[in-house]
Amino acid sequence: MRLSEFVWMPYSDSKDDYRNQVSAAAIQENWGPDERYLQDYIRDNFEIAYKQGKVKIDPNKRYCLWRVGTLATREGEPITILAMKNRISGREPYAYTRIFTRKRFAVRLDTEEIPEAVPESPSYDIPPYHPDYRLTYNFNHYLEDHESRVEEKFPKLNAHQRFLCIYAALELAHKRAQPVPQWFCDRNAEEGAYQWLLPLHITSENISEKPDLVAILRPNDDYQEYNVPTLFPPEWAYGHARAVSGRDPQFRSWA
Repeated sequence: MRLSEFVWMPYSDSKDDYRNQVSAAAIQENWGPDERYLQDYIRDNFEIAYKQGKVKIDPNKRYCLWRVGTLATREGEPITILAMKNRISGREPYAYTRIFTRKRFAVRLDTEEIPEAVPESPSYDIPPYHPDYRLTYNFNHYLEDHESRVEEKFPKLNAHQRFLCIYAALELAHKRAQPVPQWFCDRNAEEGAYQWLLPLHITSENISEKPDLVAILRPNDDYQEYNVPTLFPPEWAYGHARAVSGRDPQFRSWA
């Protein structure tokens, strides 16, 4: 279940925007321009929680609750989103209402208050990475359709030299087996799934620095291979990876 199909999550510049409310409540971290990484985090963790039956839905469908991943307040309290039944017909079943920042709270309805507790946080059942799988490439996409991404990083190289750099970097990163998992739901898919991200360090061998590019790896277990559909700037890949990482991900430099 996609969050956009289940809950209306309005965007605005005000303090009432759900991203601003969650960001203000949580331990401070860099969520990118307009809190876009946090938007990915909330959306992905809803989808995972829903798939695992951890979105609490009122028996009378008057509201729903879910925990915002593993985010916590400065005092270590969990963060829960409340969405009430949408009063506008023909729209998403629920509409964002507020957050709670304690383990126990009450949901206020028109005529009563219902005691509630924070739902379980989603568990991240990340599959194993297979460095023995073969990589399948789409170099026309990397070097022609989105040539500017690669050319910006290596302006002094010609097309053939850029091809060699990318090919060697992908094979080496795959062999080193230091991938980063991400949760991703393609616009045409019914639900999300885990993919892998390979950081490509080409201009510097220091893996603690921000990589030049990040490769997306989609597993195809039937053929024991990873398809590499595209390459992204690392900041583009950060949000979906942060959604399924711990509280101190090792790829902070990507943001």
